[in-house]
Amino acid sequence: MSDSKTPVFQCPEHQQAFAKSYAHANSACELITEYGTPPLPNTFALMYAYAAQSDESVVIAVNEMLERGSFSQYEIDQVYNMHLGGSDDAEKREGIGREVEQQLSSVLDLVGTGVENSDQFELALKQIQQAVSNSDSTAPVSAAITRLLSENQRMSEQSHHLIEGLQESKRQIERLQKELETVRNESLRDPLTKIYNRRAFDMRLSAEIDSASKQQ
Repeated sequence: MSDSKTPVFQCPEHQQAFAKSYAHANSACELITEYGTPPLPNTFALMYAYAAQSDESVVIAVNEMLERGSFSQYEIDQVYNMHLGGSDDAEKREGIGREVEQQLSSVLDLVGTGVENSDQFELALKQIQQAVSNSDSTAPVSAAITRLLSENQRMSEQSHHLIEGLQESKRQIERLQKELETVRNESLRDPLTKIYNRRAFDMRLSAEIDSASKQQ
């Protein structure tokens, strides 16, 4: 007799992932039906995350609501915004961060160009001084004055360009700072009622605790 073993069928990984996703979606729909909540996108996303057990904070928050036996759409939106709705804010902050980096890079380029122009101007002045010192006639003096005026004009134009570039970068950075502050404030308020949310409360509570501990 042979010792051959019966081959075991293994489901491909992508099919396993689909089966899990389907099971989580089915569980989410069952919860929505059981508690009679409107099947809105936020509700489904929250119930799906709860069914998938992928975020412990979501599981705890939903369990607290389930223990009460019922929950409103307002509560669902609050939990969703607190635990799942921050991705847009994160993307906005990331985009603003990239723009700030670009502006800082532009400032460094402008400063580098300014230093290079200054070095070139200093070299030109030394060359003019040497040309005048090594000659006994007036001709080199006249040429030196002409070149000096030209170099001075060039340096003035480059300085003007540098100042304009720095001022524009300053305006852009100030704009980005305001946008970042706006995103930060929006993340601390409920998008519907504009009332401060749990995140704002937690931050305020943490600040008060730190302040109290420092005073002791």
